[in-house]
Amino acid sequence: MIKQAVILCGGLGKRLMPLTKKLPKPMVKINNKPFLEYIINLLKDNGITEILILGGYKYEKITRYFEDGSKFGVNIKYSIGPIELDTGERVYNAKKELKRYFFLLYSDNLLSVNFNKIYENFSKKNDITFLLKKKKSGNFLIYNNKIKKYSFKRNKNNNFVELGFAIIKSKSLINFFKKNRKYSINDFYLNCFKRKSFSYSVHEDIYCSIGDKIRFLQTKKFLTKKRIIF
Repeated sequence: MIKQAVILCGGLGKRLMPLTKKLPKPMVKINNKPFLEYIINLLKDNGITEILILGGYKYEKITRYFEDGSKFGVNIKYSIGPIELDTGERVYNAKKELKRYFFLLYSDNLLSVNFNKIYENFSKKNDITFLLKKKKSGNFLIYNNKIKKYSFKRNKNNNFVELGFAIIKSKSLINFFKKNRKYSINDFYLNCFKRKSFSYSVHEDIYCSIGDKIRFLQTKKFLTKKRIIF
């Protein structure tokens, strides 16, 4: 099993303003608990206890709350960089902390993940294993169980979307960003696709997101404890 998760937490969270005026996006609370805590609990419940948080915007709010992670049953380390860093550069700058294989997560998605199913489709010969979900407008085109196309932006011609939950071979990522001046994680994804060095799993359950105000309200409603009378 893979024991390390790397979580991207450096963005400004502009689409969640004014909620993110004083907080980084993953620290926005739902039921008096930061959204990031839900993600960490999910990882812990699935045996992933080594967590590396890549911080930027108002990172001190995260470090003060989670500290070394011991209160949450995990071990948390931090790699902090300027707000303007792109996603890939944040990961690359933390290269000394990366395990041989790790999960890379966005900090605004929460999934009900079947980890065993992801491992079934994971192969050490590939650079990445994507987690995808069927959607009318996506960034992957799958036909006859094969990925035919990948694009940075979603469009109606693609039928699957990438959920920001991938297994990555650290050596391949480090070598790519060492040789290339492009620092978006999407550039690395595209390189893996062109080299056909990838596998994928399909996520069939629901997932929550706080990427914008509408999805934040939907997620808040979904995660709110419900009282049921029989």
